[in-house]
Amino acid sequence: KAIETLNRQLAKQHAHEEAIIHRELALAYWELIYKNLMRGVLGKQILDKVVYHCGKAEALNLQDFHLTVLKARIAMFEKDYDNADKLFRDALAQGASATKVLPYIAELAYVKRDFSQVRKLLKSTQVLTKIPHFGMVAALWSQHA
Repeated sequence: KAIETLNRQLAKQHAHEEAIIHRELALAYWELIYKNLMRGVLGKQILDKVVYHCGKAEALNLQDFHLTVLKARIAMFEKDYDNADKLFRDALAQGASATKVLPYIAELAYVKRDFSQVRKLLKSTQVLTKIPHFGMVAALWSQHA
């Protein structure tokens, strides 16, 4: 229903508002993938919609960390780990919260088997230990040198 509403609004907007709606559509479609509601061929079609709406938002000069984080998550999903790492770091530079982004960067370091980087990232801020479910992992990695 939210996707339908956003698609209707899209036809009525100016460039900046249109870019925001494209970003919101990309995020809404991404949720379907993230929550594992779409798999197989349909999942690929939904992923194509996410990429399409991200591209439209960028083409309309939307530069914000929400879009950059989404692009990083797509890259991570597609196992393009180097690009994902770069995009997550770009999102930090654009103002994304460290509590939202550092766990992904740490996960990428873990996937790359760079355990010293995982430890360094998780020790870099105590804020990560306050994140539900993730906090215990951050605390454990921070304790072992």
